[in-house]
Amino acid sequence: MYRRWIYMCLVFYLTLETSYSQCYDDKTCECHCNCCSNCLGFYCTSCNREGWSGLTANGCQRKNIAYNQTTYQKSTNTDSSNAVDEKISTYSRTEVQKNPWIKVKFDKIQRVKHMFITLSAGIGSYFVYVKNSSNENLDRESLCARIQNNERQSLKWNITCKNDQAITGDQIVILRETTRGSLIVYDIKVFQCSTGTYGYLCDKTCVKCMDNQCDGFTGVCIKGCKSGWYGDRCDVECPSDCESGSCASGNNCTRCLPGYHGIFCNGNCFKNCYNCTSGSYDCEACKPGFYGSYCQYDCSSKCLTCDSADSCTSCRESWSGSSCQCNSKCADGCGNNGKCWNGCNGSFYGDYYDIPCPSDSCEKCDQKLGNCTECTKGRYGIHCDMDCIGSVVLFRIHWNISIRHTCINKISIVNIINVVDISKSLVEDQQQDIFSSHVET
Repeated sequence: MYRRWIYMCLVFYLTLETSYSQCYDDKTCECHCNCCSNCLGFYCTSCNREGWSGLTANGCQRKNIAYNQTTYQKSTNTDSSNAVDEKISTYSRTEVQKNPWIKVKFDKIQRVKHMFITLSAGIGSYFVYVKNSSNENLDRESLCARIQNNERQSLKWNITCKNDQAITGDQIVILRETTRGSLIVYDIKVFQCSTGTYGYLCDKTCVKCMDNQCDGFTGVCIKGCKSGWYGDRCDVECPSDCESGSCASGNNCTRCLPGYHGIFCNGNCFKNCYNCTSGSYDCEACKPGFYGSYCQYDCSSKCLTCDSADSCTSCRESWSGSSCQCNSKCADGCGNNGKCWNGCNGSFYGDYYDIPCPSDSCEKCDQKLGNCTECTKGRYGIHCDMDCIGSVVLFRIHWNISIRHTCINKISIVNIINVVDISKSLVEDQQQDIFSSHVET
């Protein structure tokens, strides 16, 4: 069991060694501790892993970029790499000479602001420079820090570069200004935060920044803010009425939700405005059914949207045409007056084909008079309100019109026939109704 525990710790350690740190939210970061929750989870117990430090709360996110980097010194008394191995028991020492120095060479250009250097210091001035290898000069531009030491001591030098500014370069140079002396350095640490964190201890997160990318020293977001946040560090929430959670510096919304206006989107548009700009009555778009500079007028009842009383830009359901004058029941469109050109679809009649046929059983009706011309199965009559029984033929002759009701196989068909040749005796006897019926069962 003990061996298995050691194996799991070793596997976990090697996995972390090859991964680059990233914080995913305010509390969850990849672990860079010596061991995380007995190597079985991501709870950090201590920040004593070589190359990393910071706070256990977010998994030791401060990286020592000088750890095991290439080193040089003016003269060699001991191995200069001892200064970057993070072992306080080893040190780098030059020969006794004028103005001795030691260099740490990075494998790429770095931004440097925070360092921690442990020296065995003699009397005199000590300087720290951050410079490019292409520049041989140690000048004021590359000077990060200076200290005057007036006694022999073990000096633990916690450095922030001058003016609290980061300096760019691929070399760190530590120089002792003396006419005759040596430079003894126990430890050189140069700190940077892993992606997603910032601050001196890299204990602050920038997860509201796009791609979690921010300046590791200041926390200023590099690619802007995620939706709903603003500010240099994207740590201030946008007002709730900003559209898509988008706002600019100073709490200003870049665009408001429909119905609101103002830099804070706390002003209400006029009641019929869908969207407005600088004031309640400066409408950009009206709610459906309204038009006007502040949407104060009603559109036609058939218009969904309009730009004037008689010009629809879109129609309500079942209507079409430039003024939404055409009922969708028109078979082939309509004129400007709304009357269908070639009849209608479905069980309607009238000039505008907006009057339903007399009953639900009436599948088609005369499109002028409204009398049923076709009934559903098993029904008959001018209103299709009578039930067929077997096969029934019923004639009713009244004045000059014959109305025939026929049930064939229980399907009713009603025909209205103008009677031209009706005998005089039937015409003279116009008050009399003659019925002839035959019922087959």
